[in-house]
Amino acid sequence: MRLLVAGGFVLILSSFKFRSQLFDLWRNRNNYLPFLAYAILGIFSVQYFFYLCVEYSNATTATILQFISPIFILLYNRIIYKKKLLKVPFYMSWSLWLVSF
Repeated sequence: MRLLVAGGFVLILSSFKFRSQLFDLWRNRNNYLPFLAYAILGIFSVQYFFYLCVEYSNATTATILQFISPIFILLYNRIIYKKKLLKVPFYMSWSLWLVSF
């Protein structure tokens, strides 16, 4: 429910600034599949595993795992795609991780 409210709020605020570009995503049929895959595989799975983690452990552990997920993404990109770690995102991720404690 909170994601629907937050998404609606973002759409309303975006309509004031980007009125002509708001629904450009839906004009090209090639965008449908990646967008729906992101919605189902990305957002739904993150929320599902968050609630699953809360069910089996506690909310604190689930929140900490959610906050350190950008670090896992950076490390995954480094190992799989052999991308160089940029200093700014790396330090920002670590600082967010430290602030969460």
